[in-house]
Amino acid sequence: MFTTYWMLLVILAFQGLFHSSLSHVALTYPPARKYDLDFLDNARTKGPCGMPKGDLVTEFQQGADITVTWHLAYPHQGGYRLEILDASGSVEHKLAPTATNLQWNFPGNDTTKQSHTVSLPAGFTCDLCTLRLLRQALEWGNGYRFWSCADIKIKSGWSMSMNWNTLHFSSPTECSGHGSKNDQGVCVCTGMYVGDQCQYQDECKSDSDCGNGQCVDIDATNYPKRICFCDVGWFGTNCEKESSVTSTAINKALYTHVSLVSQSPKYDLYYRVLKDTRELEVVLINEGNSYAALGWRPDGITARCQRFPEYAGKYINVPGSGYGDSEPGSKPEPGSTPEPGATPEPGSTPEPGATPEPGSTPEPGATPEPGSTPEPGATPEPGSTPEPGSTPEPGATPEPGATPGPHSTPEPESTPEPGSTPEPESTPEPGTTPNSGNKRKRRDAHSSGCGDRISFCQGSDCTYEASWEYNAATDKVTFTMKAKNTLGKWIGIGFSEDGTMVGADIITGWVTSEQQVVAHDRYATSRSPPVIDASNNIENIQGSQVEGLTTITFTRNRNTGDNEKDKQFTDTSDGCFFFLYAIGGSYDEANNIMYHSWREMSNQKICIKPCPEPTSTPEPESTPEPTTQEPESSPEPTSTPEPESSPEPTSTPEPESTPEPTSTPEPESTPEPISTPEPGSTPEPGATPEPGSTPEPGATPEPGSTPEPGATPEPGSTPEPGATAEPGSTPEPGATAEPGSTPEPGATPEPGSTPEPGATSEPGATLEPGAQPEGSAGLHAMDCTDIVIGRARGMRGNVGDYYTRDRSSPRPDSFYDNGFNSLTAALAYEQNGVTTVLFRKKLEATEQQDHDIRNEVMHVIWARGQQIGQYYHNPESGLEKGNPAVSNFYRPDEIKYHGHGNQRGQARLNFVEQPITKPCGNEYKQPTSCTDDDCEYKATWEYDAAVDEVTFTLKAKNTENKWIGIGFSPDRNMPDTDVIVGWVEADGRVVVQDRKAVGYSPPLVDSRSDIKNIEGSQLFGVTTIKFTRARNTGDNQNDFQFSDTDCYYFMYAVGGSVSGTSINKHAKTPVISSEKICIKTCSSVTVTMSASVRFTSVTFTENLRNRNTEEFIELESKVKAAVEPALKEALPGYRSVRVAEFA
Repeated sequence: MFTTYWMLLVILAFQGLFHSSLSHVALTYPPARKYDLDFLDNARTKGPCGMPKGDLVTEFQQGADITVTWHLAYPHQGGYRLEILDASGSVEHKLAPTATNLQWNFPGNDTTKQSHTVSLPAGFTCDLCTLRLLRQALEWGNGYRFWSCADIKIKSGWSMSMNWNTLHFSSPTECSGHGSKNDQGVCVCTGMYVGDQCQYQDECKSDSDCGNGQCVDIDATNYPKRICFCDVGWFGTNCEKESSVTSTAINKALYTHVSLVSQSPKYDLYYRVLKDTRELEVVLINEGNSYAALGWRPDGITARCQRFPEYAGKYINVPGSGYGDSEPGSKPEPGSTPEPGATPEPGSTPEPGATPEPGSTPEPGATPEPGSTPEPGATPEPGSTPEPGSTPEPGATPEPGATPGPHSTPEPESTPEPGSTPEPESTPEPGTTPNSGNKRKRRDAHSSGCGDRISFCQGSDCTYEASWEYNAATDKVTFTMKAKNTLGKWIGIGFSEDGTMVGADIITGWVTSEQQVVAHDRYATSRSPPVIDASNNIENIQGSQVEGLTTITFTRNRNTGDNEKDKQFTDTSDGCFFFLYAIGGSYDEANNIMYHSWREMSNQKICIKPCPEPTSTPEPESTPEPTTQEPESSPEPTSTPEPESSPEPTSTPEPESTPEPTSTPEPESTPEPISTPEPGSTPEPGATPEPGSTPEPGATPEPGSTPEPGATPEPGSTPEPGATAEPGSTPEPGATAEPGSTPEPGATPEPGSTPEPGATSEPGATLEPGAQPEGSAGLHAMDCTDIVIGRARGMRGNVGDYYTRDRSSPRPDSFYDNGFNSLTAALAYEQNGVTTVLFRKKLEATEQQDHDIRNEVMHVIWARGQQIGQYYHNPESGLEKGNPAVSNFYRPDEIKYHGHGNQRGQARLNFVEQPITKPCGNEYKQPTSCTDDDCEYKATWEYDAAVDEVTFTLKAKNTENKWIGIGFSPDRNMPDTDVIVGWVEADGRVVVQDRKAVGYSPPLVDSRSDIKNIEGSQLFGVTTIKFTRARNTGDNQNDFQFSDTDCYYFMYAVGGSVSGTSINKHAKTPVISSEKICIKTCSSVTVTMSASVRFTSVTFTENLRNRNTEEFIELESKVKAAVEPALKEALPGYRSVRVAEFA
């Protein structure tokens, strides 16, 4: 009886940390480390836990029995393991399974199990050790697993002479710090905490906690189990926010409509921009009774966003981040028996600290742990100094001698575009290691410490550029920042000791509409906007704002003397810093700045110091002063191909696999890297390499490396995005994919790469988790997305503002430091099995968890919760292959894994752009604010009713040796699309082809061409193609026929390289019009308005009665000039105004 009062104690440094863990797997008790993100796996995150140690520690007594609990959002195949790691991350004790001959625990093969009672080792104590949960996902590979860690202390028992009352009543950490024990020794929890140790947290306990709503038990399998559903007119976690939308009546005619899933169960998106309040209003209508979600991020955001928040981001293997190192490895458990011939899965980071599986052999290219012995023959990458244990970055130069897997076809476009190769950073801090994996959008031009430049560009189009020049005579540095599309926004540069914002020295500036230049010396004390320094140490401020391009120049001393707020540059390594580059965010008249909308960081610390002295060489036979010889310029580093250029190892398709009907292969999908077994281990008995798998970019074997015995390349793998399709590959019937993509029939891919039954790509492509969207190098479809999730019970709703940095389940913005719910209105309700969610959000983001909603194409994702009895997993999960104790694992309104197929997808949409309305001629351009040759892509069409023909003009920049095209589809899907593509050969010959997409391979050239009047040019990287076709070509087999009633979705695409007459896959997911576009005779709609206008400064004459007089014409022109701008804004499709008479 006595032990029940002192067996468990908790030290809680961060109060209120027990948020719900909506994960593939994450510990809930003892609580996982902050941040308890839930997609921490051994392929992407740094071992042994995927998250660094923090201040949250749970204390136990030696020998105690404790029930460890965790949350699953996806019941994977396989078992779990519980173990204690020592302070270095090495395995100290295995808690489960307890049998020495078992590596994994399979209690009755219950794949839904979320708790296990273990006995802590008797006689074992520790001041700082770790309890780690490992969970397999066998359908994704035998070596692949998730990990979640809780920091713990294990203490010896107290003396039996300890005062009972002191022990019982005065322990400050009893009941997890969220309650106290009553006389019976039972925890009485405070606030919303529940559980025998007050270790879990609900959002409400009774209706009174919900204010203007109701507390509902959603029957979840883990916490929170009780949440608030708000009355119409209220929203927020506890229904505390008043909504400006107070009615469920929705006029769909006011919105742009996108059918996300057109077959039952349907899923529809409606959106509009409220110009007066600068808000986006979205309506989601889902045929189902679980959650509905929509997310977005800027198209083209880089993989560095995955470092959010910075503290947790250092433990994720982000391309280009330099944070791929692993912690010290674990002590291998004795007695492991190698399994002959087992082949480990390629590509993942070994699991440090783990119990090795018997006999595994590391895969070529796998990252060794620090201190480990490299594989025989492995040669470091020429010229690069890899960080210890780091994984090669995507985009790294292919290493000599690397052999592609059999049958893999490298992408023809392996040569990067000119200017895409980053030059080395400026003089690095002594002892620092440059990061070898610069991204394609980054263009560095660093030479020496005395003056450097960095720019972030796509071809010649630069988003941001910073340069600096050091004058050793005055010991001053002059900085210049430039950024485009920054009207009304600030731009900035910062200096940081560790690459994070906290403690950074920051300079921000902007140019007002009156051309006043403003710049401030600031200091960041947190992740909130930096504050202005009391002491301003910048001078010579200049700037300009021309057509959206902001330029700011200023000077500061290397050492300003302000050691509290400024970073002091010196000649030594202590005076070198990471550079931070940023674009706002708006500003106000009080000089307050909003959170940045774009940010980047240097790959290493940068020093600012005197230039090296040049070498002087006297001229032979001459007396005058010697001439200075220019120092030899360093050769540019070799061109870095994009990640897609590395051939993939091939995979073995499952025997006799039958393609699933009406499935959608996930275009562009980069399958999840298969994890490498723990160091020195062998895959489980019977382990088979995962079919269809693709290693992470950068998993190319080192030069000269020898494949491990038995590591047979897997035939038939899906090529990397952009790679040429393998001959003979057959698309799945009825599937939907992007132009040029070829599905791998029958292969069982990594998570997310499998074609899904019934999935549609409306609009744009539908990507699996695991797929890499285009335009966002190195990112998965879910990475770094601002998300809104809505749930409903009857006429009450729960709508929240969420964010996810990776494949982890979205967390409320308030989960992160300084985060909050930034929705301005919300409601949700459910009627007749259909869930409707409405929300509003400001176009300008006000916190780091949000993204600006811009007038440009954005990456958009959508998802909905699974319905009981209609679960979608491909490949089959533990629900289908195991013996689950909880067969109805996915509960309505519990935010767990959404499922495959038509349960989720992605698109590229411009929420702000108005739909096309003029039938006889119009245009599409991206960005919408671009002008002609400055557009990334532009399409125009004009209909000539006299001859019933349409003339199209297509333009796209940065398209040398690439095709551009336009397509017409009845349903937004690539199959059966009528496509026209064109390009300009190097000799100036213009090629335009009439094609038809019959599946997912590149569209086929029609046997009969129905296009004429072909023109084109290629000037300064801008390709222009012009052609004419009849509205009705008469080719009903290959062409779609436009008429006054037959309208189609337009697809706008840019290749892909050209080889002869063959075209490769598009470079980005094509944008698809949000509505069908009609091409027909322009109809004149005459709106007659009777108005009396009094002209106080005009004398009426009889000539104003005659419309043919000069006076009438002049006054009519003035009236038109006054009213036409307002009419164009208010009336889409407006053409002209006419004055009937003056009287």
